[in-house]
Amino acid sequence: MRDTRSLDVEENVAFSAYLDQELTHLHIGQIVRCNQIVINDGSGYNAASGVFTAHVPGVHFFTFAIDTHANEMNVRLVQDGVNLFGAVSTPRIMGGNYSMTRLGRGQSVWLEIVQVDDVQLIGMPAFYMVSFSGFLLYQ
Repeated sequence: MRDTRSLDVEENVAFSAYLDQELTHLHIGQIVRCNQIVINDGSGYNAASGVFTAHVPGVHFFTFAIDTHANEMNVRLVQDGVNLFGAVSTPRIMGGNYSMTRLGRGQSVWLEIVQVDDVQLIGMPAFYMVSFSGFLLYQ
């Protein structure tokens, strides 16, 4: 028999955010803060900290894109301090990746600068070249 329950509003989880400015002199371990929110159903993404915190446990899907003007830069997707996936961007080549992971209530995911110090990210209000998005697949 098919379950016809409607999904509670608090169980809707989807966010998408982008960086609207260029950031320079970023350092290893620094969190990438996509400061402009496109959608934030469930209020799990915090633009001030750059961290998504799961309020609904389950399997979540995440994707991100990065871009830089000069030199190589490396960003990784992190779950509570543990590396999930990484990406590399070089001048004229955007980087990005995606991942599925199981999160418990209160666990967090973010983007973090790794390997190369004193790097920059390209962010523009009209072109969303640095972005971070995710949604709940299932509980």
